[in-house]
Amino acid sequence: MRQQQGARTDARSRQSRLRAGVATADDDEQLTSATEFARKRAASLARYDAATRKRRLYGQLARRGFTPDVIRSAMEAVDAE
Repeated sequence: MRQQQGARTDARSRQSRLRAGVATADDDEQLTSATEFARKRAASLARYDAATRKRRLYGQLARRGFTPDVIRSAMEAVDAE
């Protein structure tokens, strides 16, 4: 049981460091990173309908710690291409 708690703590620590790293980047860097990620993922999501693509991409970006405003802007940039 103790090892499981330690593993969970390590995972939470990694997540918080990741979020802190994304949170400290300025808005332009966040938008650039989110847009690059969205472009890479768009090809793998092409087989899904538009609503499913958007939902999945939004979730992937959110799990990486991007803010909703940055996510929407990145998704709009990818849709415009």
